Amino acid sequence: MKVEMSNFALRHFKKNSGTEITNSSPVDFIGDLDSVIKSWKKGENSVFYDLQDSLYPFCKYLIVKNFTDAKSSSFPITIENYQYLRSGYSARREGELPYLSRWFEFPIKNTKEAEFLVLILYSREQLLKEHEGEEEFEISESADYGVVALQALEVPVVELMTPYTMVRNSLGIKWGGNGEEVNEEYVRKASEYWNANAIIKQN
Repeated sequence: MKVEMSNFALRHFKKNSGTEITNSSPVDFIGDLDSVIKSWKKGENSVFYDLQDSLYPFCKYLIVKNFTDAKSSSFPITIENYQYLRSGYSARREGELPYLSRWFEFPIKNTKEAEFLVLILYSREQLLKEHEGEEEFEISESADYGVVALQALEVPVVELMTPYTMVRNSLGIKWGGNGEEVNEEYVRKASEYWNANAIIKQN
């Protein structure tokens, strides 16, 4: 399995709400990840944790022990920390519609590195579909998957996408989605989860 970095995931190597990596470049990250995958195939790796299917047929979740300085990207909402919750409209990249999101802005910098990284992978075929018409495509012909997002977590459990993410996906590629229909059961579970948790804006 050959994995490369998509341009969309480069946001994690800049100032970002959620998972932010500051001690590695995208190129070095993929080099380290390639070593993880190769050693896992040989049965020698203690960093690799799991590879899981997702709700979408073109998407997989690769879970590894954190080998970066990424801090936890979300936290439970409690009576002690709800005062640090903020909300606002933002777009992930130029050309996308802004959407309402909620996050923590803690007064003290989080210095504890997360235990696990979840890499959200899209197949090369799906990425080609979503980037149709672009002059340059960032995934090589030899790649099987491209990293589109990262989650830094304390436990090796994939975080549910937010309800709005699924709604945006259903709007189609033009609006930054993937064209998959809304799954009502998933949205209800995700709503329950994100009522009790929020992402962390790293400072």
